[in-house]
Amino acid sequence: MTSSSKNSNKKIAVIAGTGKLPLLIEEYCIKNNIDCIFAFINTKPDFNIKSEYITASIGQVSKILSFFSKHSASHVILAGGVKKPNFQNVRVDFKGGILLAKILKNKLLGDNSLLTTIITYIESFNYTILSVDELLPNLHLSTGNNNNTKLYKNLASDIELGINVIKKLSKFDIGQAAIIQNSRVIALEAAEGTDNMIIRTKKYIEDNDKHPAILVKLKKTSQDRRVDLPTIGINTIKNLINSNIKGIVLDAHNTIVIDKSKLLKFADQNKIFIYGINNI
Repeated sequence: MTSSSKNSNKKIAVIAGTGKLPLLIEEYCIKNNIDCIFAFINTKPDFNIKSEYITASIGQVSKILSFFSKHSASHVILAGGVKKPNFQNVRVDFKGGILLAKILKNKLLGDNSLLTTIITYIESFNYTILSVDELLPNLHLSTGNNNNTKLYKNLASDIELGINVIKKLSKFDIGQAAIIQNSRVIALEAAEGTDNMIIRTKKYIEDNDKHPAILVKLKKTSQDRRVDLPTIGINTIKNLINSNIKGIVLDAHNTIVIDKSKLLKFADQNKIFIYGINNI
């Protein structure tokens, strides 16, 4: 879905968190004459929003769905970061209570399990769930090296290790990323998120041009790609630089790259390679 003619009869409701994606969605919708509204979860918009919006807590599902219904929304997108609450303490309205009961039935409360439960519940009210990349164009990488920074000799073996580790961890729903250096796993992403993992890894990275450290970040094996696709922005590259990590390997067609042209240029300027793979 990339043209205004395809979207002109749709009204998109965005369940929005922090980060730049909500802004990019609004800019695209305005430019292409697509009606959109926003429900910001536990935050206010940090940009000059022009669309109708509300703010709500994560437990106010009735409020959010009533807002969507009032504005005749047909499609829903989840975009931006939302901090996972303590479900024992969160206040809920009627529909929020139903959703919370569904969430707590799961043995695992990882991001994928949680978000899949949420979108399945939203779908039960006859909304169509869209992934961000079904709306916004030009968010993905090409396979292979995406910039002009030179690769290193043993990259393929480090990529293979990163893929195997992330795939094996996927069943536990605990993260999308790993730091690899010289055939060793230096760090695994857990609840802290990718950027904080990169930051805490700095003291473990060896200064070795022949065997540099890399970040491998991939979609989980069973992940619903409509929500929480791996996402990077310029801040990710800044954190890599500060932690002496020399490259990033991404699932080319299942990763959201924010401000892609600026990011690739900035990475080149700082000798960070950006490499895309087909993660099957």
